[in-house]
Amino acid sequence: MKSILKSSAILLSILLLGGCLQVHTVVTVNPDGSGTVKETLVFGRQLAVMMRAFEGVGEESKKSRGVFDEEKLRQEAAKMGEGVSFVSAKPIRLSDGEGYEAVYAFKDISTLRLNQNPGGKISGAAEGLTPTSRGDSKAKDQFVSFQFTKGTPATLVIRLPERKEAEAKREPDEQRDDPDEDDIQMARMMLGDLRISMAVECAGTIVETNASFRKGSTVTLVEIDFGQLLSDESFLRDVRSYDNLSKEEAKKLMQKHPGLKIELNDEVRVRFRK
Repeated sequence: MKSILKSSAILLSILLLGGCLQVHTVVTVNPDGSGTVKETLVFGRQLAVMMRAFEGVGEESKKSRGVFDEEKLRQEAAKMGEGVSFVSAKPIRLSDGEGYEAVYAFKDISTLRLNQNPGGKISGAAEGLTPTSRGDSKAKDQFVSFQFTKGTPATLVIRLPERKEAEAKREPDEQRDDPDEDDIQMARMMLGDLRISMAVECAGTIVETNASFRKGSTVTLVEIDFGQLLSDESFLRDVRSYDNLSKEEAKKLMQKHPGLKIELNDEVRVRFRK
């Protein structure tokens, strides 16, 4: 949980530049191990305008083609693993933002690797505008990998990034002040429209799984809805100590705040059939 929540700090550099952000990834896997990855990324309008403005300033900025850059998206396929190919991409234009939807195909999900850290997608799309793209951020890639075994039912193992144990607990007298109204309003302004999710959809019926969050044939690995979370002022108080949360404490936090779903198992096993 620590690594996921820390990734929200990566997003602040984007949010400070002016707007909402949505990052969604859906992996669809067939009973033979093939499938697709659909990635959706939407920037706030102000940042999108800034990215286009940077295109005409300086030689380095010419490498960027704004929010929707099909050539760059095609190149992303090679980073996802052997046998992954680019299928399609289309721009997204909303009243308050713009971005893209890209689809990739894989022949064997066992070769697929997906970066769970939203900062990777952000720095790629907003090259030159954020600290992450200049290499001076401490954020690290967090890859999700897969193992697939054919059968009836088929078995899919989802391996999540290794999470280090929390460091020593804060001393009892080392308490932090509760957020005041200004803190709460600032958080809502910066993060209120932020949505992050990653899910695996099985093309068939799941017969067995240890996934913490499963709805029908879909297993959710990450789902963070900051708008919903920040509507409850107690969330900011509860999350201030997230660095030191045990797994059981994290489960209680997510039960209390349904806008936060993070898979805590190191491996998620899913058995499914047509």
